[in-house]
Parts: sequence; C-alpha cells; structure tokens
Amino acid sequence: MLVMPANNASSYVHYWAGRQQGLVGHLWSPGRNISYYPWLPYMLDNGKYAAVAAGRTWDGNQFIQHCNHAMTLPVMPRWIVVPDEPRNAAQTLKLWQEWEPILRPYAVPLAFAIQDGIEFEQIPQSANVCFIGGSDAWRYPRLEAIVERGHANGKLIHVGRINGHKIWLCDRLGVDSIDSSGWFSGPYPRAILEHYFRYRVGEAEPPSADQLNLLTVEPEGNSYFEQFCRVQPKPNFWRHRIPPNIEREHLLQAMEHWADVPAKHQPTKFVVVHEGKLFPPKLLIARANVYANGTYWFPHLFSGGEKLHRFLRHRGFDIVQIAELGYGRNP
Repeated sequence: MLVMPANNASSYVHYWAGRQQGLVGHLWSPGRNISYYPWLPYMLDNGKYAAVAAGRTWDGNQFIQHCNHAMTLPVMPRWIVVPDEPRNAAQTLKLWQEWEPILRPYAVPLAFAIQDGIEFEQIPQSANVCFIGGSDAWRYPRLEAIVERGHANGKLIHVGRINGHKIWLCDRLGVDSIDSSGWFSGPYPRAILEHYFRYRVGEAEPPSADQLNLLTVEPEGNSYFEQFCRVQPKPNFWRHRIPPNIEREHLLQAMEHWADVPAKHQPTKFVVVHEGKLFPPKLLIARANVYANGTYWFPHLFSGGEKLHRFLRHRGFDIVQIAELGYGRNP
C-alpha cells in the first residue's frame, strides 16, 4: 500500500522512500509547488475538500494550472482526482460529467471521488481509480465492499484522510493507496505511521485486530529516522562523509532523472557540467545515493569543497566555477 503524506516533502518522507520502493508517494494540491523526485511517485488532488473545509471558493483555473505544470515534469502523475463536491453525491456525479472531457486529453488515469450516498453502480465505468472520500460514518461500513468490487472491476482503490489506526484496516483490506496531511500533526500519529513503515520493511510486527484501539508505539525520539539524523561520528569524519560506494553510474542515473533544484540547494560557487547541463555538486551526491544505497543522503551530512570536487573528478566529471560560465537551471 502506497502512503502519501499530502503536500509534504520533508526529509522523513525521503528517508522511508529510500528504505523501500513503492512505500511512499506524494499527493499534491493546487496552490502548492509540485516537488518532483524520481524516487517518489505522485498524484494530483483537486483541492476541493481543502477549499470547502476552509470556507474558500474553489478555483478551477488554479486546478488547471496545477495539472498543466505537472505535464512539464519528467514523469506524469499516476492519476488526477476529478473535481468533486464533498458530501454531495449528485453534484459530484455532475462534476465528473463536466470535468472528465477536460482532463482526458492529459492521458493520465482519472480518480472518481466517492462521496456520501454514491452507490457502486453509480461510479463511472471510465474512472480508473476509486478515491474514497465522504464522512467516516458513511464510508467505513462500506469500505470492504468497495475495495472488493473496485478491484474486481479493474479499478485502483485510494482512501483519503487516513492518519491513524485506520491505516492497518486499509492495509488488511488491500487498499492500493492512502493519503493524509495529518501524519505530522504530532508524535502520536507519526509514531503510528512509523510502526506501519517498520512493518513494511520487516522490522516490526503488525498489531492484532483486538489491539488497534490500544496500540502502543515507541515514542518519536526512538524512531529509526530520529536515530539516523542524530548519529554523530567524530566531527572530522562526519563533516566529510560522502558514501564511498557512489560510482559514476549512480551519478549518471541521478542526472537522467533530475528534478528541479530547490532554492536552498542552488549552487553559489561551483557546478558539475555534463553534456551541456549544470548540476549542484552536493545535491547531485545526495540524489545519487538513492541509486547507490537506497536512501537520499542529506546534504548536511557532508561538506563541499575540494574533497567533494576530487570525489566527482575521480568519477569523470568536470567541476566549473559559476563565475566562469554563469548558471541557469536545466530545462
């Protein structure tokens, strides 16, 4: 089951994405910059629920801009949630008829949001994904039946707003993916999420059915991720620690699947030049480690400077001062 912490690109997400492929993804809403990373699959939300919950008017033009931006990225989203009307079955069905013809030209699978009162027979046959929204009181008694019938009809099943023990229910029912923006609202939901991740990578046992309401989890401070970030080898070693098994092939893979450079990682002095494209040296190492060791290697774990440059030169890459040629983002 793919877990999508909505609109969250924290290092915690990258850590677990590196631990196991297919464990973590992204669900991006309109108004948020899509942070694309080749090791994280992503989907596009329509932002309707957030707008209604906040008492805002939903902006259809912003949603279209959101979709258009995704089309410029190296990889397309796995699916797009067609605009719906939370807790309103009739309006949701009407919006599908209105928006499906607009979104089909993107050639991306479309998700139909199931709201209170929608029967399975009313789900459009052309929908590729059943996105189970609606109130908890309405959807949970029907969840098992929707999953079973949806899979029998060749549809993926996604459940929204899962940020607690219901993650185990979804896993046991065979749900394909879930999302929530609440996993990082405090140590308790984050601990539940980590328990699930540990289970998926073979480091923890799942709770039994009668434990779900009394589940005990390790405090956040004992999490694998926290331990990973707090390890402090000798300062001189730590400051220059570049994983030594990163080879040229891993660097080339990172370049092949390159994503936009976040503002905080824009280079200030040097760039790697390869086939006419420019890459920030530290970020290149950080991303190449995904292909070498399965984990994003945070740039704060090692220093730049001559050691980094020598490491890259030994693998056949040119390091050039920005002042000599200017710096522009790769297309």
